[in-house]
Amino acid sequence: MFSKTLLPLLVLALSITEPVSGAVVRRSKCKPKSNIIHQAVDGSGMYEGITKLNGWVEGASVDVHGNIYAVDNQTFTSLYPSKTTKVVTAIDFSGNKDTHLAASRHTRTLGTLIGNANGKVIYTTKGDGKYENFIKSDEFLQPNDFTLDEDEKRLFFTGQKWDKVSFKEHGEVGCIDTKTKKITKVPRAVLDKANTYRINGIDLSPDDKYLYVTSERNIANPDPTGEPLCTEQKIYRFNVPKEGCDLGAPTEWVDLNKALAQHGIVDTKKKMDPDGLRTDDKGRVYVALNAFGMVMRITGPEFNEIIKTKTVANPSNLEFGHPEGNHVVIIGRCSGDSTSPLHSKACVDYLGINGVGRAYKNLNKGNKAGNGIEGKKD
Repeated sequence: MFSKTLLPLLVLALSITEPVSGAVVRRSKCKPKSNIIHQAVDGSGMYEGITKLNGWVEGASVDVHGNIYAVDNQTFTSLYPSKTTKVVTAIDFSGNKDTHLAASRHTRTLGTLIGNANGKVIYTTKGDGKYENFIKSDEFLQPNDFTLDEDEKRLFFTGQKWDKVSFKEHGEVGCIDTKTKKITKVPRAVLDKANTYRINGIDLSPDDKYLYVTSERNIANPDPTGEPLCTEQKIYRFNVPKEGCDLGAPTEWVDLNKALAQHGIVDTKKKMDPDGLRTDDKGRVYVALNAFGMVMRITGPEFNEIIKTKTVANPSNLEFGHPEGNHVVIIGRCSGDSTSPLHSKACVDYLGINGVGRAYKNLNKGNKAGNGIEGKKD
């Protein structure tokens, strides 16, 4: 028999829970199983700048203070209230021809980078509302999303071409030397052999040893009025050299269809579109699953967890924000809004985690002082 004094300690030792906000519905006490579900909460009260964006919302990013930003097809803005200090000025690109914004990233040395997929250009802004080309090139299929290594010497990017039927040439992965602006792409033959298709989300592991990207294949729907069916939704992993941009061949890391099947989800031919992908400081990979109202957190090929969204029906992207960098902030089209993305609303949810985002940690490299931005404490 355990004493009343020791019993609470035993229960605590057997319990594993997230120490910050977000309810854990199921948790194994012994051998880890892929049946853990977390529930995100409505983030519109904290990240109220989401109302400035439409249903094309994506391209989430974080600055050194933990402020979250995002883009829609024409606008880049902070999701924090306008009264918050120390934020990068919003930019309206609606006057630019051939503009469809798809990505943003804050850096220590290169300003804030914003990707224009249609224009095949990545802009840089110093935070004053003005911007200039960081790199513009017809070599891009399109700069869909990108990430930087810790020293900000290399920018890794993905590109994709969306169509009702995907072909292997509809995706690309590459690397840019941020000093010389030289673009090095993974050879087409290498990607073809790996069976990648439409490549989208991207991020590095916290030690910069691995590069993760998402891939999905669209196939024709027998119903000509229906959406394309989606197959071969996977995450691939590249080994990253210590220097230079030669990535070599990727390996299949996680089959998302099989991962979802572990949670009893077998109807995976919806427009899943694994989109935004981020890593945290523990090396866990988070990927937004557009069709299912959820984000998957992956510790390894055999172990994953689900984060269910609250108000976001179609999560397109995510990033780690909050003054401590420990909120998984999920953005996308709102629940119950089935109109076209251009005329629909953007929503935001979040979940507190035990850890911080890789991007936030790298931005605060060497920064021992507090960031000074007020926010909800978990």
